[in-house]
Amino acid sequence: MIVPDIIRMVQKEHEGAARKLDLNTTTISQVPFSGTVAGVDGGISIKKIPGVTLVLLRAVSTVMKYDAGELKRTEYIGMGEPVVIADELDVPGLHRLRKESSRALEACQRADMILLDGSLVLQPQDKPASTARKLYKEVMAKYTALYQELLDSGKVLAGVVEDSRASTLTGKNDTLVLSYKLKPGEMTESFEYSKHSREHPVLSDLPEEHAKRIRFFYYRPNNDLPIRVEYYDNGKFRPEDLAAWLTSLAVSPDYGIPAPIIEADLRAKIKIKEAEGYWASMGLKPRRERRPFR
Repeated sequence: MIVPDIIRMVQKEHEGAARKLDLNTTTISQVPFSGTVAGVDGGISIKKIPGVTLVLLRAVSTVMKYDAGELKRTEYIGMGEPVVIADELDVPGLHRLRKESSRALEACQRADMILLDGSLVLQPQDKPASTARKLYKEVMAKYTALYQELLDSGKVLAGVVEDSRASTLTGKNDTLVLSYKLKPGEMTESFEYSKHSREHPVLSDLPEEHAKRIRFFYYRPNNDLPIRVEYYDNGKFRPEDLAAWLTSLAVSPDYGIPAPIIEADLRAKIKIKEAEGYWASMGLKPRRERRPFR
């Protein structure tokens, strides 16, 4: 079977799954957002040497002020030099999450809405072996503090998952199936992140008061594929409101990710040359550059 035939077969499978899907959808209102939005993302580069993993990290929050959907001002938190961490436990992802959650907590003091690039919940694969439990507990404590801040303040916290592989709703790739179900400008209803939070490998490590408030929906703001949004339900806004605000923050008819997240990603990213400069300054040149007879 040649590649185009495989693609058509997969498309038919997802289209058929969409026709069978019993799911309520809603048209997204056109409500431009007024207020301050913080997009949070982190950049990482990893260098393995005998006995330790070196992790180069930077986490940035892009704080954008909007008036009726029009951008008025942009500020940044965390635009300094990246930090280097000696990771003896080989859990670089946890170090990144600790940095990003700290940045999100800072952003709470300056923004009405905080948007994380990615999930609002650590993934099961982020839960380490017992050797790294201390760091894991520290990260979970930061997320718990973040949720508590949003519960107390009534502000908005959401995680925007661009390329979700979740199959919670459809049994297949939700994003691809819903691309046949949702028209541009539509959203699904809202769902619990997990119906059995006390049995979930990560939610069970959170206070139940917070675990039960994490929900998600999918929305299709424009011609882009549907986007998964996970949010903390503090009772101060509706998912329909959140979808409308996020739609107003998209800057391209073909790309639906909100501008504050795009900007945070660009500012946090650690480019290859930047990382190589750091490693070289530490005397860690790539092996290929140390070959004799070149």
